[in-house]
Amino acid sequence: MKILKNEKPMPIDIRTEAVRYYDLNPTMFDDIPFYRDRISSREMSVLELGCGTGRVLVPLVQDCAFIHGVDVSEAMAVICRKKLT
Repeated sequence: MKILKNEKPMPIDIRTEAVRYYDLNPTMFDDIPFYRDRISSREMSVLELGCGTGRVLVPLVQDCAFIHGVDVSEAMAVICRKKLT
């Protein structure tokens, strides 16, 4: 790949390829109960930064009034959105 003067190479998001394997990790933590315990009422709003494929976000949907997830990887966010529909 030839880079012209003052031109920066496009960043490569490796998560675009890795996303299909992310939820298949056999050593995933059982941390959902930890997060559920922090939701003190169904009226709470939750913001998850780095929600990825929704591994934590999706199970918490039923426990709060509003949940919003943000992730820098569009590939991860697409999987999360699919899980919510």
